[in-house]
This record gives sequence, C-alpha cells and structure tokens, in this order.
Amino acid sequence: MRWLWLAAALALAPVQAQWQFGEPLWPAGEARSGIYHQLDGAARQHLAADRDHVALTWGDNRDGSYQVRVAYRHLSGDGGFGDVHTLSEGEEAYHPVVVALGDGRFLFAWEQDERVWMRVAGPEGAHPAIQADAAESTQPSLAAHPEHGVVAAWSRRENGALRVVSAPVAVDDAGVMQVGEAVPVDPEPAQRDQIYPTAAVTPSGVAVAWEDRREGHTRLHYVFRTHNGRFGPMQDLNDRRQGPRTQPYGAGSGVTRVALAAQGERIAAVWLDKRDYQSGYDVFAALSEDGGQSFGANEMVQDVFGAEIPQWHPGVAISPDGLPLAVWDDPRDDTPDVWMSWRETDEWSDDVEVAPAYGPGAHTRPAAVFGPDGRLHIAWTTRTEDGLSRLGYVVAQWR
Repeated sequence: MRWLWLAAALALAPVQAQWQFGEPLWPAGEARSGIYHQLDGAARQHLAADRDHVALTWGDNRDGSYQVRVAYRHLSGDGGFGDVHTLSEGEEAYHPVVVALGDGRFLFAWEQDERVWMRVAGPEGAHPAIQADAAESTQPSLAAHPEHGVVAAWSRRENGALRVVSAPVAVDDAGVMQVGEAVPVDPEPAQRDQIYPTAAVTPSGVAVAWEDRREGHTRLHYVFRTHNGRFGPMQDLNDRRQGPRTQPYGAGSGVTRVALAAQGERIAAVWLDKRDYQSGYDVFAALSEDGGQSFGANEMVQDVFGAEIPQWHPGVAISPDGLPLAVWDDPRDDTPDVWMSWRETDEWSDDVEVAPAYGPGAHTRPAAVFGPDGRLHIAWTTRTEDGLSRLGYVVAQWR
C-alpha cells in the first residue's frame, strides 16, 4: 500500500500548495475531561464573518447541561477568540446556526426545550432571545442577503410529523427582531418527517431544501419563491436514477444532510449520498446558476482516493468570487480527518486535507464560511488521543 500512499501524496502536493493555513486556534479553550462539544446545526452554519469579526457557535455541557455558546474573534491582527458566552437560557439547547448582519452584529437560531429560538448578538453584547415558534419545532437554519434581508427555515411538528416552514426575519438598527409568518414550504401536509432544512437568499428569491421521507426513503427536495411571491412546486435535488442501491437494496439510494450556500445568483448544494452502497456515503453537489429556481446535474465531490471509504458531515461555502468549496471528514488515512475540495473550470479539485485538522486524534464535523475579504474560516471538533474534546479553528488563504 506504500506505493498508493506515495501516489496520493504526489498528486496532492501541487494542489495543497495553493492553500495556506494559519495557526490553529482553540475557541472554546483547552480540552477538559467531561466536556463535549457539538457542531451539528442544520446545514453546518456554525461560522459567520463580516468585515471585522467572525462568530463561532456550538453546543457544549460545560455548565452541566448542553447549551448554545458563542465566541467572537476580531479579524484585525493575530488575536484569538474572546470569552465564551452562553446564548440559550433553557434546560437544554442544540442545533445552533448563525449569519452575519453586518457592523459586528450576528443573528443566531437554535433549538431550546423543543422550540426554535433566535437572538441578535455580537462582541458588544446580546439582545433578548425570542421564541420563534410556539409549536414544537427543531433544526433551524438561516440565510442572509445584504439587500433582501434574512430568511429562516425550521421543522415544526404537525399531526405527528415534522413539516418544514419558512419565515422572514427583520432586524432593525437597534437590534429589535421580528419573525414574520412561518409558512409551509410545501402545501401538502406532511405524512412523514421533513427534516434538516437549509435556505439560501439570492437577488432572484429564496430557495429552501430539506430531507423528505414521504416516499418511505429519504429524498432531497427544494422549492423556490420570488421575494414577494409564494413557494412554487417541489422539485428533486438528488437524482432518481436507478443504480445498485435502488434495485436489490431498497426504494432509494439514501441521502442526508443537505447544505446550501449562495453568492450572487449562484447556489451550491452539498449532501451525503449512498448511491454507491458498497463504500457508504459520498459527498455530492449540485449548482444553481439562476438564484435557486433550478439546479444542475449531481456531481461527486471527493476524488478517487476517497471513493472507497465513507464520508461524513459535509458543509459548503462560496467565496465572494463565486467559488464553491465543500468540507467534510473521512478516515481514508486511518483516522478521521477534515478534507476539502473546490470547484473550478467545471470540475471539483483533488481533495486537500485541512492541515490543522489532520493527523492523530479524530477531527470531524467541519463548518466553513468565506469572509468578505475572501479568506476561508474553518471550524471542527477534535477528539484527542486520550479521549478529550475540543474545538478547532483556522483561517485558510489562497496563495
């Protein structure tokens, strides 16, 4: 197997040289026994960046119960993250997500005691948290556009099943937030769960995608609406092609955890897809070039060196220039590590390990976002070799 490792290293060397990684930071502090960190929000939206700050949100049990935390980093100079703040206020909280509002303000959403909550906060302080849905609800996601505002989506329980709803969110200059009417993205009442929604806002309108189990197996669907219109008909995101999974192994190929990111009229979607059932989940992607009204062909993201082992926890980001980039973790080199690939000239690059999230220990659950300056921010969880948990963060820059 040494020749295969050498071939992979030689193939990756010129590709990896195009990215320069900074020194890793540990936003939640050093690992401590009994504390566990979670990066499991819908669409993996745990990072947001504006011109001067980056916000990282996660869940941990440092106070005895799982709560939503945040830490901020000022992007001027080489300073680290500031103090850890707690955003949630209930018995337990999970699935945090964040988007940047500009001027050092961020909007957060999470699930707290079986309800979706939201809060505007930043390095200068936090506004009161508000409950976004009175009904049982979970798995919120957020999307923001500098001209068209913020849109939220989450799963609400109705008649025993989870149903995806979406609502506009208005935040005024004083930080006062108002959540608009939450409407189902699909008018057909849910008979089976619709889960893990993700949203994107473009100049043309709003796209929402989610996992749907109405057919007895999981499909990925999406809908689109103009900014002043209603959601149109539901469309398929993942292929319905027949393959080795669909014939002798069940009704569908198995898909999960779709994530969207937008820049201009381009939206990138990534997800896990088990159409090659023998190797487990692969990372697949599709692009929209018309603001979310339609998506192109499904494309496998990871390269041949990752094709024979399962991938996990995909996230997506788009640069200010429209470059789609995917992150995930897989154990191709015997331990779970974080990898990334980006799409140029109509194809995805060879995979590149995220250097600070590679090597001894288990590096998993990555999240990524590009800042306005084009730098890439990546966060992940690490389980050290002695079993302790901590959060990692690094900035990557194209050379």
